[in-house]
Amino acid sequence: MNKNSLEGKKILFLSPKYMNIYKDVISCINKLGGEVSWVSSDLISPNPYLVSVKNRLTEENINKFNEKCELLWKDLFSQKEYNKKYDYFFTIDGLMICPFLFKELSTRNPDVKKVLFLYDKNDGMQEINSTYHYYDAIYTFDLGDRDKYHLKFMPIYWVPSDSVNNIRYDIFGFASYNSRKPDRTKMFNEVNKICKAKGLSTFVKLYYPMKNRMVFCLKNIIHYLFNHKSYTPLSYIKEGLITGQSLSPDDFRQTIRESRVILDTQAPYQDGLTARFMWALGEGKKIITTNSSITRYPFYDPKQFYILHDIDVDELLNFIVEPFVVLEDNKLMIEQYRIDNWILKMLCE
Repeated sequence: MNKNSLEGKKILFLSPKYMNIYKDVISCINKLGGEVSWVSSDLISPNPYLVSVKNRLTEENINKFNEKCELLWKDLFSQKEYNKKYDYFFTIDGLMICPFLFKELSTRNPDVKKVLFLYDKNDGMQEINSTYHYYDAIYTFDLGDRDKYHLKFMPIYWVPSDSVNNIRYDIFGFASYNSRKPDRTKMFNEVNKICKAKGLSTFVKLYYPMKNRMVFCLKNIIHYLFNHKSYTPLSYIKEGLITGQSLSPDDFRQTIRESRVILDTQAPYQDGLTARFMWALGEGKKIITTNSSITRYPFYDPKQFYILHDIDVDELLNFIVEPFVVLEDNKLMIEQYRIDNWILKMLCE
């Protein structure tokens, strides 16, 4: 098979709707000549493998979940769109699977290649490693899980753009607001104020879906009165740091292209690189990040990546304004994570 093509190949693709990643993958596979049948892993809820699910991962819960999955897959495979002999089964995070699925795939095509890409740490998905035996290849974006579970390593992809973009912002940072992550809120606020004080243009915001702005404000007042650690100053809303207006994945990536420096934070329990980090990396941007694991990557360059813990104002500002060009060797390394190379490596190697 041509390693630069999926011409004529049929791929069953299972993934969540998160950040529209599935749309990028489907579009790229189609361009590579493949035929995609996509299934959302959000169809069955609650999923007992998720740590966020309150019920424990019991044998009873797993059996109920498998029964639901089997019924769903039987229904899908009976439909014309999914009634195919697949060459590949590709899944991101590998949830909503059951023994029936793999048995059916192998019955239709004994040579079907089954590939799992993990875009969450195992700590975020209870006993997900109990399903690893179903797959021919497993990739993880997390360095710690790579070492612990002896998996293959692959960061998330980036998507190339042919458009020429004018720079609108010196620094861009956009993440979700969470009252249980006060360090992120504090860091975004401090960086935003420092940059504005020096006359730099910023787009630094934390998104919170405020369906009722008054309820959000009242909760914060109560937290303030009881000295609760999740209290967020109402000035953050008034000044625009916390916003109720989200960014679509397309708008997010477009704003990355229009910015000089990207502000990035990762979940404390992960050392993998976020999607925004990789999208900024693909655009050749400088990145301020809380993820110290970046020093373990072969393309690490202190002129491109600034690890932020305690803020040193002069050091931070010097990093933002100093001109930067991506090293040629690093460009070659980063190319392997371009979405077409990303897909072909996992499916065809």
